[in-house]
Amino acid sequence: MQLVSADKEFTYTFPTNYGKWQPIFEKYGEKKLLQNVSHKENVFRLGESLVFKQVINDPSTLQPLGTVLMYADPEFLGDLIPKAKTESTFAVHNRAKETLYSNHTLPDITPEDAENGYRRGSGYIQTTEEQASGVFGQVIIPESQIGGIPVLQWTLFGVGVGLVLISIAINFFISKRYSNRIQVIINGMDQMEKGELRAKLPVDEREDELTLISQSFNKMGDSLNDYIKQVYTLEIEEQKAQLKALQGQVEPHFLYNSLEAIRMHARLEGAKVTSNMIYHLSTLLRYTADNIEMVTLADEVGYVRQYLQFMELRYQQEVPFFLEVEEPLLEHPFLKFTLQPLVENFFKYARHEEKRTSLTFSAKRVGDVLKVRMRDDGLGITDDKMREIQSDLVGEKGEQGRIGLVNIHRRIQLYFGEQYGLAITSIEGQGTEVTLRVPYTSQGRKNYVENAFSR
Repeated sequence: MQLVSADKEFTYTFPTNYGKWQPIFEKYGEKKLLQNVSHKENVFRLGESLVFKQVINDPSTLQPLGTVLMYADPEFLGDLIPKAKTESTFAVHNRAKETLYSNHTLPDITPEDAENGYRRGSGYIQTTEEQASGVFGQVIIPESQIGGIPVLQWTLFGVGVGLVLISIAINFFISKRYSNRIQVIINGMDQMEKGELRAKLPVDEREDELTLISQSFNKMGDSLNDYIKQVYTLEIEEQKAQLKALQGQVEPHFLYNSLEAIRMHARLEGAKVTSNMIYHLSTLLRYTADNIEMVTLADEVGYVRQYLQFMELRYQQEVPFFLEVEEPLLEHPFLKFTLQPLVENFFKYARHEEKRTSLTFSAKRVGDVLKVRMRDDGLGITDDKMREIQSDLVGEKGEQGRIGLVNIHRRIQLYFGEQYGLAITSIEGQGTEVTLRVPYTSQGRKNYVENAFSR
């Protein structure tokens, strides 16, 4: 059996008897076999084989989807002949007068003989036509076999042969097998067109094209659901970020000018530490109010330095800062406000109050990934707390105190995909290391942002 698409660009073969199919394929070749789709007859001979052709139409539009070709041994028709009637001649023809099958050599029959139902000297002739396929069934009964049997009985027998041949061998066997499955696929497409993206098609155990279509349809529905969920979540996060940005931009120049005036006044009074703290705070506010999603790694490191100096003045404790980044990587695009929360967590939970604790930032390209690490030699994290943090990173919400890490992790994943994000390791009493994984690019910042949203 062959399935051929309407444009003849796609074909699939189901050989039930490979030993018989192989000689046919080798003799005629694929190109010759595909020409059978255009044959004007629905049933015809191809060498020693009998070919049944059936066009499959779309039940909604009635447009042709393809053609089914079934290759069979003509001798299977002999099994339909009653054993007691083997002396009679049974023949099947198509409209082109081509003999599709005959159990005996056919005698010469004139049209008048066939029309009258009797051939002198030979016996009775009964011809039955199946209109849908254009196949003629013909029975020639020798006079010696008639024995007084009414002609009507043989007429009914001839009609029965035609109905069995056409209805069972073609219409029922081919059409019913595929039309129901195609209709199920069409119904699923109608549901998806109406917005029911969770519609699923049943997948049976047959490994054919319709099963492949059903599997692909189900995968497409799952992908659309995931994509819509991701885009929807990203839009909500963007709206929240925009709202916070608007709330934080209330007269920013007024704040800068006010802080600068306070700083100069403190400096005139000799409060140098206070003046420096105000300076760093003003610089931090200026960076925060700049409504840009993507900056360079150098910008983010500079912001961290300002924040670190501000916190050193606050706690009156120096924190050695080491930067291990190659010069070209400093110009790599980077998400804004991803490093500062790490330093903030360091001052809250990792800093030694009695001895100096250092911070080290490093960045390294590993294949198509840029890894940015921050490690400290501070207090570290207990095993129980580490398990809680790992659980928060896998989920979508974090408890107070760890929400900064969770937000960084979720922002990176929303921008670049689930394969990126934040990872943390720690040994109690020795220190903590946080690693950020983002995609590496050699493109500019604008293209990097556009590619991030297209992932």
